[in-house]
Amino acid sequence: YGVNMSVENNHEADLMQVNSEGHSIGTTIMQTYSDGTYEMGGTSTLLKGEGWLTHTMFEQATIGIAYAALDGKLVLVNQRYCDIVGYRSEELLTGSYRDITHPDDIAVNEKYLQDKLNGQSGAQSLDKRYIRKDGTIVWVSLSVSVAYEPSGNPKYLIAFIEDITERKRAEEEHASLLVLEQLATKRLRALQAITDTALTSLTLDDLLREMLARVREIMAVDNVAILLVSDDGQYLKIRAVLGIEEVVASEVCVPMERGFAGYVAYHQEPLIINNPAHIEIFTPLLREELRSLLGVPLLSNDRAIGVVHVGTVDYRQFTDEDVQLLQRVADRIALAIDRARLYEAEQKVRAEASERANQVEAIFEAMADGVTA
Repeated sequence: YGVNMSVENNHEADLMQVNSEGHSIGTTIMQTYSDGTYEMGGTSTLLKGEGWLTHTMFEQATIGIAYAALDGKLVLVNQRYCDIVGYRSEELLTGSYRDITHPDDIAVNEKYLQDKLNGQSGAQSLDKRYIRKDGTIVWVSLSVSVAYEPSGNPKYLIAFIEDITERKRAEEEHASLLVLEQLATKRLRALQAITDTALTSLTLDDLLREMLARVREIMAVDNVAILLVSDDGQYLKIRAVLGIEEVVASEVCVPMERGFAGYVAYHQEPLIINNPAHIEIFTPLLREELRSLLGVPLLSNDRAIGVVHVGTVDYRQFTDEDVQLLQRVADRIALAIDRARLYEAEQKVRAEASERANQVEAIFEAMADGVTA
């Protein structure tokens, strides 16, 4: 519906409602005072024509309805509008719709209204946020019609709002689930890449460096290290590392049962640390530079062969999902280590066998030369 204004004097005007065909279907009294304030004649409406919005329909409407002057001041609101924004009508009529609009939505709201006033064809409605009296946020779908004077100049705005908070919440939940699904897909692909790396025939050091790069990507962390148990089973030493710990890698030697990594290896269970400054850590750099740590054991045949730990410079609350993911990664790293060690052992055996064969051949050649001589 549109609205036309016919001005009778300087103080009072009849607000004439016009339907989509331009036919008058009702009027209501609008009082204007010298101080610039407005007063709608209650909700008294002079009915003309079928389908006009009666006082009862206005107050009992399932959508919020508000009349506003061009400067944004609210001059008439129904009960549903009050319910949606959480204010009483007398509170709303002392201010502007801008007073309850979320600050981040004011600019787009103004553009939407300006387009309406300019007669531009654009969005029929606008999703925006109001800040209720109790401080909570309510999402609404806003549609606006313009009230015109007989001269054709715009005079008032009529806003229709519908509470869409639940719909927005459902959309946000769906978007969050989509992000989680995309993250899970990315992690699964990275995990598969780690598995593929574990099945390649690389030397152990090359393999671990490759896998560390995949771990840092999949976990989105700043530091990642693999520590392996020494031959005597007494210490953990860094075998591969990416991140700030690289500069001290050769110096790290963690006793079993001691410190962060020693605890993980000895107890064969994951450990999350959210404040390294308050626990025993044998690498001072970790304690000084990292805010959150997560470590899991490398297990082979139910025996700890090392530890994988990751860390972040900024605080991060590692979750159970993170623990499970890193443990799966660690299991594949342990498999890769076993395969690489087996590969190296096979290569060593072959080299030793080849060397022995060469030695035997050399002996036979020497014996043959002696016989010939």
